[in-house]
Amino acid sequence: MQRDCRWIFWWSVVNLLTLFRVVCSSVLLFGNLTLAQAFGWALLGGVSDLEGKLAIEKNVATNWGGNFDKFSDKFYLFSCLVRLYYFWVEAANGIYLKVTTQILVGLLTSAELIIFICACLGLFVFKIKDIKANQWGRRKMGFEVAAVCVMIVSLIIHSRWESLHISIVVINALLLISNVLAYVSIFVYWRDYKKGG
Repeated sequence: MQRDCRWIFWWSVVNLLTLFRVVCSSVLLFGNLTLAQAFGWALLGGVSDLEGKLAIEKNVATNWGGNFDKFSDKFYLFSCLVRLYYFWVEAANGIYLKVTTQILVGLLTSAELIIFICACLGLFVFKIKDIKANQWGRRKMGFEVAAVCVMIVSLIIHSRWESLHISIVVINALLLISNVLAYVSIFVYWRDYKKGG
């Protein structure tokens, strides 16, 4: 299929936006940042998440681009969760439920790593053209986003000690639900793989 210059231009713009989100996520995860800088990089990465709609609108969506977008979304959310958690733990020093939060974030990042490795195996070893999130994974993503949002709000208003006590309960509940959904998602992928293979 022959592509015209306009298609190539918009395909390049969409994938450069996705690449920009990966760069923002990398800086967010590995950079030596202040809280304000972390918010800035998180905001830049979030704004660049409009490329999926742009790809559909300009009719330049491809399986490769869709998989790249899913990877960058997962990496972006993972980076936000880990970096904001780092700042949040410093702010929540002395709160006894902090250990629960550490365990839940550890379990969730382990689940994300398992899902990522399985997706890479599917794409590169088993040559699956399009890796789709199952319903459990999509729900997990929603609860992860909610946990990150609560962390952001609690970091902004962390000068009030009571707000951290309230937010830690909400964050832990959201992370617990995210963990359950993540591991159910992994189980469903495994079950479906066993049925198909």
